[in-house]
Amino acid sequence: MKRKIIIFGILLIGWQAAGAQSLTERYKSFEKSAKKTYADFRAEANARYAELLGQPWEPQEADSTAKEPERQFDPPVYYEEPKESKPAPEVIKYEMNTAAVAEVAVQPQPVSPVRENRQPTETISIMFYGTPLTFRAPKLAELKLKRLSDKQYSAAWQTLAGEEFDNLLFDCLAARDKYQLCDYAYILMLEALSEKIYGKTNEAVFLKAFLYAQSGYAMKLANSLNSNRLYMLFGSKYTLYNRQMYTLNGMHYYLTEEGPDDLCLSRASFSNEQPFSLQINYDLRLANDSLKALKRASGMGIESSLEVNEHLIDFYKSYPTGNIDGELSTLYAVYANAPMEKEIKQTLYPVLKKAIKGYSERDAVNKLLNFVQTAFEYKFDEDVWGQDRIFFPLETLYYPYSDCEDRSILFSRLVRDLVGNDVVLVLYPNHLATAVRFNTDVKGDYLMLDDQKYVICDPTYIRSSVGDAMPKYKGETAQLIKLQ
Repeated sequence: MKRKIIIFGILLIGWQAAGAQSLTERYKSFEKSAKKTYADFRAEANARYAELLGQPWEPQEADSTAKEPERQFDPPVYYEEPKESKPAPEVIKYEMNTAAVAEVAVQPQPVSPVRENRQPTETISIMFYGTPLTFRAPKLAELKLKRLSDKQYSAAWQTLAGEEFDNLLFDCLAARDKYQLCDYAYILMLEALSEKIYGKTNEAVFLKAFLYAQSGYAMKLANSLNSNRLYMLFGSKYTLYNRQMYTLNGMHYYLTEEGPDDLCLSRASFSNEQPFSLQINYDLRLANDSLKALKRASGMGIESSLEVNEHLIDFYKSYPTGNIDGELSTLYAVYANAPMEKEIKQTLYPVLKKAIKGYSERDAVNKLLNFVQTAFEYKFDEDVWGQDRIFFPLETLYYPYSDCEDRSILFSRLVRDLVGNDVVLVLYPNHLATAVRFNTDVKGDYLMLDDQKYVICDPTYIRSSVGDAMPKYKGETAQLIKLQ
């Protein structure tokens, strides 16, 4: 009996081994087939693109440059307690445009899944806003564009589409995810990398365009009629201010650098390519080796120390501005929906959380409102910068001066993060304020949106409380900007 059990066990192990071997072989066969399908699809897509690059590039007339609209804001107003009882709350009139609802932009996927391989590479290192990044690039990579011609474009694209550059593209996409780079940061990173490899040359522009397109973004290559220069243009739904713009098939294209008006553009494109977005969905994970310590104090006694990552401040300085379909609401939503940086969450947020702990939601919001009203000095942008500037929340905390739009954007971020209430921006002809949706019945001037009551909170109506709208704007019709 014991001998039979042993024999059965040996047979069972053999059957399992045979099954496992068969399963392994089937998996290897599937993996080989999948890799071939991936390679065939990508090769076909790039071959088609290279063929289109080889067709004549057409002259394209630049659109008139969109100028940033002038925004004239009124100075801050100081709240005075009424000598008699407070007037009855008023309902704020407003207009709502569907463009005012900002969508969360999802970064595109590459043309096809990008895989690592065992091709020989060398390490390329760059410093990106204080953050060291490394990439694998082909050894002795030769990309020559001596003369800008149709045949050279096509051949160069096929060179880059070979397996030798897969690891470089893989590392670029990995860096975008690891450091949570928004679309603009990704373009700047690709530019820095390409110029590290090829210098400020046409080859660098071509490599940048290739990596950007392979990452899933809409772009066009262009050359100048009067010089041997190559340019990359990125496609976007946004009308960006003060940037040379070309419109093709309903999408705006912008040069990544200054260039001449006499450009010829390639019409080559990939299917499902996605436009560049100004939205910043995640906190950029740049190096934090350059922190500036600041102190902010409010009229209600909140005193806090905070640390600001100056690498992020440098990045925001160059951030492009624009809107969709001429709607200022889409401009403000970019700034108001940007997340707060981790250094602020680690230094300022604990102090603010402690200050509002145990208070009703109205009183908690009121403390945050007073903090934004009184912890910063009000100055017009024209007096400080010589022109209008909108701040991301971090910038308002960093710089000593701010105006109504900066304060409303910061306040909306603090309320959403620390109290958890929905906030809308309230845009008047010469002023920006906010309104907060409370879970309890809070008295004061308000508006109704989607059957929900939003109570006015004005960060520039100094010493005012929740529910106090500036008297000047009570009769005005505002535009609402929904936030994420």
